[in-house]
Order: sequence, then structure tokens, then C-alpha cells
Amino acid sequence: MAMAAKQPEPPRRSHDMTIEFGETSVISRLIVGQPTTVLLHGWCCRTGDFAEVINELGPEHSILAIDWQQRMRIRGSDCSFAGLCDDIVNLLVEANLERPLVCGHSLGGSLALLLATDERVELGGVLALDSTVLLEEETRAVLDYWIAQLEPQTAADFYATYLTDRFFRADEIGALSEAILSNMQAVELGEARELLRQALEVDWPAVVSSLRCPVHYVASSINEHFTAAKVASLLPGAGYERIDSAGHFMHVFEPERVARMIAGLQSGSSSSAA
Repeated sequence: MAMAAKQPEPPRRSHDMTIEFGETSVISRLIVGQPTTVLLHGWCCRTGDFAEVINELGPEHSILAIDWQQRMRIRGSDCSFAGLCDDIVNLLVEANLERPLVCGHSLGGSLALLLATDERVELGGVLALDSTVLLEEETRAVLDYWIAQLEPQTAADFYATYLTDRFFRADEIGALSEAILSNMQAVELGEARELLRQALEVDWPAVVSSLRCPVHYVASSINEHFTAAKVASLLPGAGYERIDSAGHFMHVFEPERVARMIAGLQSGSSSSAA
């Protein structure tokens, strides 16, 4: 009598490592034997912005979402990108993750690109959501303008008008967009300015030439600068797609689409299948 084939075991949860380093500093759902996606929020944002993406990915997707900005505050650290990346690398090493996909939104995508050059960790890939790669004077000048506007006398109008127009589509304006901006405005202005200054100080040509994993760039409908041709010239070999139905916070307003991208990249298939 032939022995019945052994059925594969379902994915097992790990010890559900949660590193308590301040409120909501880390959201973890680590699953043994499953590829992990690391989520990095954007400039002055929150891990909670990825909540619906995490829900869409489902309970069997291994996740590590890091509130890198809150962790920075609790450490009493400065805003240096080297310090931010050291902290993230230490988390990845402690979690013993094998070739995770790092998905970063906006400035979080910039940090993900820096991580992709670090020999202490081996990433499976980077998914950069509407991230700025500061290789051109045009994009650097935009951040210089932002820094100049983040002063007590101008910041409120800057958030309410300039950033609203550049972050959200007209059909996204409402309670959710206002909540996002309100949380951003709650960040101390000096911290907000210094994070942007740190982005300007990175040697981005050296970063691009030192990438150690594949990169996939996703542009929003209101990102007029980072076209397919532009990304091909700035990030040779990177994948590219555009979400025409969402503004800068695509992971908030189109979480299903972003979750499909993540699942597709993790499985090695097309990330944006409808």
C-alpha cells in the first residue's frame, strides 16, 4: 500500500515579534517561511497610512511596518539618514528576515534606496511609491522651497494650499486628506525641515550606482516629473508603473492596487495585474 503524500504544513506564525519602542513604532506580523514586506512611511507620516494595504494583503502575508520617525524621536536621535538607516538595519537583522521586499512611500522610498546599498542586509527588492530621487537641480530646488516655507509664519498656508494641491487629486480632498495633513502639521517644524535637508545631503548618484537589488518605481497621477522615461534615465533597469487613479498617497486611496503590486513582486509576477 502506497504511503500517502505528506501534505505541506501551512505557514506558521513566528513569535510575532513586536519591538516596543514607542507607540506604534513597529507593526509586525512575521510568518516563518513566508517572504516579508517591510513598510516605510513617508515624510512626517505614520505607519497607519499602510493599514488598508496590510488588510488587503491578508493575514498570511508577513509584514514589518516601521515608524522610523517615531523611533528617531524616542532614541533622542538627530535626523541623519545614516542614523535612520542604522536603526532600520538593526531591526531587519534582529528579525532575521531573508531578502525582504522594502516598500517605501515618498521619503520612505528614499530610505529604502539607501538600504538597498547597505552590505549588512540583503534585500529582495525595493518598491518606491512616488519617491523623489534628488539627482537633478529641478527636484532639489523644490525641496529648498519646501524648507523655506516650513517656518511658523508660512507653514499653515503651505500645508493647506501648496501641499494639498501637490499631494491630493481633487476627488481625494475631504476628511481623509485633511486628517493626513493634520498629522503632518503636528510634526515639529524644525524636525520636518531637517529631514528634508538630510535628503538634500545624500550623494544620490553614488546611491544609484551602488544599488544591490531590483527597484520598482510607482508614480502617482499628479507626479508629472517622474515619467517612465525619466525613471529609466535616473534609475537604469528599474521597473515602472503609474497609478492614474490616485494622488501621492496612493497606498491610502488605492490600497488594493498597492497590495497587488507587493504580492506580485513577492511572487515574481506582474505587480499590477487587474
